[in-house]
Amino acid sequence: LTCAKQHAWRTIGHVQLEGQRMDTGKATIFVVDDEECVRASLRRLLAVSGFDVRTFESGHHFLLEHDPERPGCVLLDLALPGLNGLQVQDALRDAGIERPIIFLTGQADVPSSVRALKRGAVDFISKPIEDADLLAAVCAAVALDAEARERRRLIAQIQERMQRLTQRE
Repeated sequence: LTCAKQHAWRTIGHVQLEGQRMDTGKATIFVVDDEECVRASLRRLLAVSGFDVRTFESGHHFLLEHDPERPGCVLLDLALPGLNGLQVQDALRDAGIERPIIFLTGQADVPSSVRALKRGAVDFISKPIEDADLLAAVCAAVALDAEARERRRLIAQIQERMQRLTQRE
């Protein structure tokens, strides 16, 4: 689940990324945006790029249906009706769910950007979105998620071994 460098150009959908190969593995990109046209556009771009894509029209629907066991990241609109993007980010954090979040917004303001990044967002992208910028951010977020999952797996493995030690050991 990392971006590997290649010397040749590779076309991803209608976007060419110089020297990048996207190894998407089984990564799922969760797209949360209230605009159907944005969800559909992002779904197409990401699916053509090899990702599994799940879309949600609201933060509430996303939180109800989100599967934290699936590797990947979240593309989260800042200005959602009901629960806004920052509230969804807080709900994930409060539930102990570690998931890279890339905020998307058409109404970027500095305080919201700073708050999102301080609370763990990995990127903040303004609409309209450039395909190459989005794919690079998603690739980086998926790689971060893979590293975090591997780190958690190793920690659990070490803890299990420690529990099996006898008093004498």
